[in-house]
Amino acid sequence: MIIDEPVLFLRYAVPCGHVLVKRRDLPKERLEYLEKCAIEGNEPEGNLENDFKISVRMLMLTAKRMGKPSIDIEVIRKYFWKEHRACVEWRAKMFPDIDTERCVIRVGEVIDVNGNEATIELKESRAVVNTKFEPDIKEGDWVIIHYDYIVEKITPEQAVKVE
Repeated sequence: MIIDEPVLFLRYAVPCGHVLVKRRDLPKERLEYLEKCAIEGNEPEGNLENDFKISVRMLMLTAKRMGKPSIDIEVIRKYFWKEHRACVEWRAKMFPDIDTERCVIRVGEVIDVNGNEATIELKESRAVVNTKFEPDIKEGDWVIIHYDYIVEKITPEQAVKVE
Protein backbone atom coordinates (compact mmCIF):
# COMPACT_ATOMS: atom_id res chain seq x y z
CA MET A 1 0.00 0.00 0.00
CA ILE A 2 1.32 3.45 -0.93
CA ILE A 3 2.08 6.08 1.72
CA ASP A 4 0.85 9.33 0.17
CA GLU A 5 2.39 11.48 2.91
CA PRO A 6 5.78 9.87 3.65
CA VAL A 7 7.27 12.96 5.32
CA LEU A 8 4.37 13.26 7.78
CA PHE A 9 4.60 9.52 8.43
CA LEU A 10 8.33 9.88 9.14
CA ARG A 11 7.69 12.69 11.60
CA TYR A 12 5.49 10.32 13.59
CA ALA A 13 7.68 7.21 13.11
CA VAL A 14 11.25 8.50 13.44
CA PRO A 15 11.00 9.53 17.13
CA CYS A 16 10.64 5.88 18.20
CA GLY A 17 13.26 4.68 15.72
CA HIS A 18 15.93 4.55 18.43
CA VAL A 19 14.06 1.58 19.92
CA LEU A 20 14.31 -0.23 16.57
CA VAL A 21 18.01 0.62 16.37
CA LYS A 22 18.61 -0.83 19.86
CA ARG A 23 16.79 -4.00 18.80
CA ARG A 24 18.88 -4.10 15.62
CA ASP A 25 15.71 -3.94 13.53
CA LEU A 26 16.81 -0.69 11.88
CA PRO A 27 20.37 0.41 11.09
CA LYS A 28 21.39 3.64 12.81
CA GLU A 29 22.53 5.14 9.49
CA ARG A 30 19.12 4.45 7.95
CA LEU A 31 17.35 6.13 10.89
CA GLU A 32 19.62 9.16 10.55
CA TYR A 33 18.81 9.34 6.82
CA LEU A 34 15.06 9.06 7.50
CA GLU A 35 15.27 11.75 10.18
CA LYS A 36 17.06 14.04 7.71
CA CYS A 37 14.29 13.42 5.17
CA ALA A 38 11.66 14.31 7.79
CA ILE A 39 13.50 17.51 8.73
CA GLU A 40 14.12 18.62 5.15
CA GLY A 41 10.70 17.53 3.87
CA ASN A 42 12.17 15.09 1.34
CA GLU A 43 10.55 11.84 0.30
CA PRO A 44 12.87 9.01 1.32
CA GLU A 45 14.24 6.33 -0.95
CA GLY A 46 13.47 2.74 -0.06
CA ASN A 47 10.52 0.90 1.40
CA LEU A 48 9.26 2.41 4.66
CA GLU A 49 7.41 -0.82 5.41
CA ASN A 50 10.82 -2.48 5.82
CA ASP A 51 11.92 0.26 8.22
CA PHE A 52 8.79 0.58 10.37
CA LYS A 53 7.07 -2.78 9.94
CA ILE A 54 4.51 -2.52 12.73
CA SER A 55 3.57 1.13 12.16
CA VAL A 56 3.05 0.64 8.45
CA ARG A 57 1.01 -2.52 9.01
CA MET A 58 -1.17 -0.74 11.54
CA LEU A 59 -1.64 2.13 9.09
CA MET A 60 -2.61 -0.35 6.38
CA LEU A 61 -5.26 -1.83 8.68
CA THR A 62 -6.55 1.64 9.52
CA ALA A 63 -6.72 2.52 5.81
CA LYS A 64 -8.68 -0.64 5.06
CA ARG A 65 -11.15 0.07 7.88
CA MET A 66 -11.56 3.59 6.49
CA GLY A 67 -12.06 2.27 2.95
CA LYS A 68 -8.94 4.07 1.71
CA PRO A 69 -6.76 2.70 -1.11
CA SER A 70 -3.61 4.32 0.32
CA ILE A 71 -2.16 5.75 3.51
CA ASP A 72 -3.06 9.41 3.32
CA ILE A 73 -3.03 12.22 5.89
CA GLU A 74 -6.43 11.17 7.28
CA VAL A 75 -5.21 7.61 7.83
CA ILE A 76 -1.96 8.76 9.46
CA ARG A 77 -3.82 11.07 11.84
CA LYS A 78 -6.57 8.55 12.59
CA TYR A 79 -4.02 5.92 13.55
CA PHE A 80 -1.63 8.12 15.53
CA TRP A 81 -4.27 10.37 17.10
CA LYS A 82 -6.85 7.70 17.95
CA GLU A 83 -5.39 4.18 17.76
CA HIS A 84 -1.68 4.42 18.51
CA ARG A 85 -2.05 4.49 22.31
CA ALA A 86 -3.82 1.10 22.41
CA CYS A 87 -1.19 -0.41 20.10
CA VAL A 88 1.67 0.95 22.24
CA GLU A 89 0.12 -0.35 25.46
CA TRP A 90 -0.47 -3.79 23.91
CA ARG A 91 3.05 -4.05 22.45
CA ALA A 92 4.66 -2.82 25.68
CA LYS A 93 3.42 -6.00 27.36
CA MET A 94 5.63 -8.00 24.97
CA PHE A 95 8.48 -5.52 24.59
CA PRO A 96 9.59 -3.91 27.87
CA ASP A 97 11.90 -1.51 26.00
CA ILE A 98 8.89 0.58 24.92
CA ASP A 99 8.55 3.69 27.07
CA THR A 100 4.76 3.96 26.98
CA GLU A 101 4.66 7.40 28.57
CA ARG A 102 6.89 8.89 25.89
CA CYS A 103 5.75 6.76 22.96
CA VAL A 104 2.09 7.74 23.10
CA ILE A 105 1.02 10.78 21.14
CA ARG A 106 0.47 13.86 23.28
CA VAL A 107 -0.98 17.25 22.46
CA GLY A 108 -0.14 20.57 24.04
CA GLU A 109 0.32 24.28 23.67
CA VAL A 110 3.71 25.91 23.14
CA ILE A 111 4.49 28.23 26.05
CA ASP A 112 8.15 28.97 25.27
CA VAL A 113 10.58 28.50 22.40
CA ASN A 114 14.33 28.59 22.98
CA GLY A 115 16.45 27.67 19.96
CA ASN A 116 15.79 24.05 18.99
CA GLU A 117 13.67 23.37 22.06
CA ALA A 118 10.17 24.32 23.12
CA THR A 119 8.33 24.02 26.41
CA ILE A 120 4.89 22.52 25.95
CA GLU A 121 1.98 22.78 28.37
CA LEU A 122 0.34 19.36 28.47
CA LYS A 123 -2.81 18.31 30.32
CA GLU A 124 -1.01 17.31 33.50
CA SER A 125 2.56 18.49 33.07
CA ARG A 126 5.06 20.33 30.94
CA ALA A 127 7.57 18.89 28.51
CA VAL A 128 10.68 20.28 26.86
CA VAL A 129 10.83 18.92 23.32
CA ASN A 130 12.84 19.16 20.11
CA THR A 131 11.55 21.49 17.36
CA LYS A 132 13.59 20.13 14.43
CA PHE A 133 10.48 18.86 12.56
CA GLU A 134 8.59 22.15 13.15
CA PRO A 135 11.25 24.88 13.46
CA ASP A 136 8.81 27.77 12.90
CA ILE A 137 6.58 27.17 15.92
CA LYS A 138 5.88 29.99 18.33
CA GLU A 139 4.22 30.59 21.68
CA GLY A 140 0.51 29.82 21.54
CA ASP A 141 0.80 27.16 18.81
CA TRP A 142 -0.81 23.78 19.41
CA VAL A 143 1.35 20.77 18.61
CA ILE A 144 1.49 16.98 18.56
CA ILE A 145 4.40 15.39 20.43
CA HIS A 146 5.86 11.89 19.97
CA TYR A 147 8.68 10.98 22.32
CA ASP A 148 10.55 14.28 22.64
CA TYR A 149 9.75 15.68 19.20
CA ILE A 150 7.13 18.07 17.96
CA VAL A 151 5.64 16.10 15.09
CA GLU A 152 3.25 18.65 13.66
CA LYS A 153 1.55 21.94 14.36
CA ILE A 154 -2.24 21.65 14.62
CA THR A 155 -5.22 23.89 15.28
CA PRO A 156 -6.93 24.16 18.68
CA GLU A 157 -9.93 22.46 17.07
CA GLN A 158 -7.77 19.51 16.03
CA ALA A 159 -6.20 19.35 19.49
CA VAL A 160 -9.48 18.26 21.09
CA LYS A 161 -9.68 15.33 18.64
CA VAL A 162 -6.43 13.73 19.83
CA GLU A 163 -6.88 10.88 22.29
